[in-house]
Amino acid sequence: MRHYPSILLTILLMMTYGQVLAAPQIEIKLVLPETVYVGFELDAVVKISNPPEGGLIKILWIRLRTPWGSTPLEEVGLEMPPGTNLSQKISLRIPLGAKAPAFANLKAIIRIYDFEEAKQITIESEGVNVLVEKASPQVILEVNTDRQNLTPEEPFELLVSYSIADYPGEESPTLDVFMNDTIIVKNLSLSQLSDDLSFNLTAPNEEGLYEIEAVLNYIVGEERRYTTIYVSRKFGFREEEAWNQILLANQSLEFANALYNAAKDQIEVPEKAPLSIQFAEIRISQAIEAFQEANNSVFHLARESYNASVVAIEVILQAYQDEISILLENLNQTFKEHITILTKYEIENITSALQFAAELKDKIPQEPENAATLFETAVSEISKANLTLNNAISKYRTKIKILSLLVLTTITISFFGVILMSRSLFRKIASS
Repeated sequence: MRHYPSILLTILLMMTYGQVLAAPQIEIKLVLPETVYVGFELDAVVKISNPPEGGLIKILWIRLRTPWGSTPLEEVGLEMPPGTNLSQKISLRIPLGAKAPAFANLKAIIRIYDFEEAKQITIESEGVNVLVEKASPQVILEVNTDRQNLTPEEPFELLVSYSIADYPGEESPTLDVFMNDTIIVKNLSLSQLSDDLSFNLTAPNEEGLYEIEAVLNYIVGEERRYTTIYVSRKFGFREEEAWNQILLANQSLEFANALYNAAKDQIEVPEKAPLSIQFAEIRISQAIEAFQEANNSVFHLARESYNASVVAIEVILQAYQDEISILLENLNQTFKEHITILTKYEIENITSALQFAAELKDKIPQEPENAATLFETAVSEISKANLTLNNAISKYRTKIKILSLLVLTTITISFFGVILMSRSLFRKIASS
């Protein structure tokens, strides 16, 4: 009797052990890169396998347990029938204060819902060691301007050259640029690790010494370089250069006006073209006034006038091309519908006209000064092709009418002939 409790305990343990052996085990594997770097992101993959002999489960969430704390819950919410696998990516950033070089042990923790047991279960993977290293990027940053002595509101170019070597990870470094603590370029993402950048800027309106600072941020550090510009009216006014800018803008404006005046009698010109010309005229007038006052804003105003007239020219040239495209499309569609009634000579003529008109359309942006002539020639070619096609269609319809008339006449004659023969036969029968 004294041995009964120990026997019962043994039986219970064997039953529990048998249930554990019988219960299928969900496999969790944490896949990590061999080396990670302080400050940079680590991409981990958690692989989950539900064995064929298992039951239906639902993955509720995943997180990583690290020496620097656990990651936030990564909601999953996917069901896994028996015999299925799931790979889930999860990212974390190695803290800047992480010890390095050193090994860190990470585990994946998942929370599942077991439909057979009707309860939630938390499961951990085996720990995986990963080597944590400190990145030591080699950074070079240079900042210059195309000129340092500027007058108020004078355009200038800022040149920034940089290179980063020994840079791990795929995260892009960023660039900020300040002028006397005022940010002028903010958080610019740099897709390359080495490049020469240029920024078109305008000198401040107030005279003085200005510091331009470039800050290159590369995750685990930053590099700063600066240059200076001196803004003063004493540097004078570049009269010849300013006047040349005005002449260039005015020349572009005159061409835009001439092109618009020719186009509006030939096609429907989009409203954007005359509005751009109007803006260009306003800016060129303001540029002339600024020139008379020896104000360096003349450069900015002349550039705006030139750009607006260029936009107008591009809109008009595109409108010419679009009009030809519509005419070609209509002709081509009619041509395909009636090609079976055309002669070989007519097909060759129409095909040649289509090709020539398409070539003229493509020439318009290449020869903007000849846009009106090229358009007229293209329209003329399309009109000739249309005339050939319409004549062929008209001839074909005339033939159809003639054939229909002949058939109708033949049927009519045959009908009356039958009637006459019937009458004659009837009289013969009656007389006999």
